[in-house]
Amino acid sequence: MTERSLLPLCCAALLTCACTPVPDDSGTFSGFGSLSETGGGSGDGDGDGGDGDGDGDPGDGDGDGDPNPNCGDSIVDPGEECDLGPQNSDSGQCTTNCFIASCGDGFVYEGFEECDDGNSDNSDDCVSGCTLATCGDGFVHEGVEECDDANDDETDGCSSQCTPGVCGDGVIQEGEQCDDGNMDTSDDCPACQLAFCGDGYIQAGVELCDDGNVENTDGCIAPLCVPAECGDGYVYEGMEECDDGNEDGTDACVPGCTAAVCGDGFVQQGVEVCDGVGCTEDCSEWDAVPYCLNYYEGNPNAADGEYVIDPDGPGGNDPYEVYCDMSAGGHTVWAQTHDWGEWGADMTIVIRDRLEPGLGSQQDWSDTCELFDTTNYVGSWKNNGGTYSQEQYQVWADAQDYWQNYAEQMFPSITYNDILILHDSNSPGCWAHYAEAGSLTAFGSPAGGGYAFCRQGQSANKRYHIYLCL
Repeated sequence: MTERSLLPLCCAALLTCACTPVPDDSGTFSGFGSLSETGGGSGDGDGDGGDGDGDGDPGDGDGDGDPNPNCGDSIVDPGEECDLGPQNSDSGQCTTNCFIASCGDGFVYEGFEECDDGNSDNSDDCVSGCTLATCGDGFVHEGVEECDDANDDETDGCSSQCTPGVCGDGVIQEGEQCDDGNMDTSDDCPACQLAFCGDGYIQAGVELCDDGNVENTDGCIAPLCVPAECGDGYVYEGMEECDDGNEDGTDACVPGCTAAVCGDGFVQQGVEVCDGVGCTEDCSEWDAVPYCLNYYEGNPNAADGEYVIDPDGPGGNDPYEVYCDMSAGGHTVWAQTHDWGEWGADMTIVIRDRLEPGLGSQQDWSDTCELFDTTNYVGSWKNNGGTYSQEQYQVWADAQDYWQNYAEQMFPSITYNDILILHDSNSPGCWAHYAEAGSLTAFGSPAGGGYAFCRQGQSANKRYHIYLCL
């Protein structure tokens, strides 16, 4: 009970004046002990100064606890605590039922109490001490407050507004690492915890996935929270057999993240000689195929390089080695070096199967010649060394001898009419010699029946090209 200062009271003629002190522990405002009473007790023999009915309660002596009917006569009768006569007041020191004002008596003692609802319930509008309920009084006002811890500490779980601390209120409560005042789980403070890979929330601009763990064997790889993919160096359980962090098809883990085996189309370095079409079942040696295209179709990942082919099949000419341009789609490239006299010593004649009909470009010519360590493709000239024109064009070579001894061995299925001979790119276009059907001498022999043209002005649709390289 809060201490209260009471004003002195001057009693009636039959009463002795007394001053009212602070309330005692019982909540009553004492100070009427010297007031005159009729008799020394209640008359019931229990010495309690009650109302004489033997129940120890103040009252009028009939045992029902009602106020003495003489309350207000300015005489403190048995069962009364005080009696100020006409000064008795429900808002004063001595109430109208002749009891000393006390917190909980149901009467608001003016100047000392803010309220008095006659009960000890601290969850209603009037709390202990007969004060109006307010946030911060330590009592939870039912239906109004959710909490009340009697302080202004915003971080202890109950705010100064008597609301519970929650994630997203902008105040870091116990158990929170951060609180940015929102419920956005894609920023750096999801669920009031500092964002990290493995928290189960995808941090915008930082993570591409987050599955709530720090495993690197599932679909989201920690510690960077990026989707699993073949070549990331982590074996995706149930999806990959291996993952060595590269796309190299020559090691023990080939593209597609499967373990290298004979027949997968990749030649495992130091283990296999070949793998795919044209290779024996145990990948230990080549079993020659007709052309490079056959190798390519069986293994599109095969590398450029030397391969063995057998154009006319078993029982015919012996298989021989050619260069297979796999990066171009499986072109078969065959070359033979000759001393062509006036043409120049060690000129290389290259036949390339282009797979698709068409003219050769200057770049094709250059690339083809470079395969055989030649640096220049052949220009043409008149036999007298002078300048030339389309009409004067002559190529000094024995086409029949070349065709019968070399070209037919390389491509037994084609005729001379299928060939386009390219022998100059010093002019803006590519000069070419188009072999007419049946004209075996058309490849530059002075008696040849073929003709020369510039690819910019003419057209020829040939699959097999012959390049002359120095």
